[in-house]
Amino acid sequence: MSQRLKVRLLSLLVLLVVWEFYGRRVNPILFTYPTAILRAFIGLVTSGELQSYMKESLLVLFYASILSVIVGVLLGVVMGRFCWWSGPRTFTSVPFILCRWLRWFP
Repeated sequence: MSQRLKVRLLSLLVLLVVWEFYGRRVNPILFTYPTAILRAFIGLVTSGELQSYMKESLLVLFYASILSVIVGVLLGVVMGRFCWWSGPRTFTSVPFILCRWLRWFP
């Protein structure tokens, strides 16, 4: 085992011990300790609650990602085909100058 790995593992162990020590002395609503977190995690996994909540959260994430891709692609196509927003030419609007040329490409 290399010296760097030993230092990392020892640092992690010290952090967890300090967290456990001070976490038990603080209001658990604000700050809890690692063994309580591990106990709650094991309870959620064995009861099946974690899997059901994770499935629901991932479905929302999936639907939002699909919707944002669809809206983004449609908005990009509309912006590429029509230059109705172009105003005075500044450095930040230089990429939009290409819009005139893009609308002629299928």
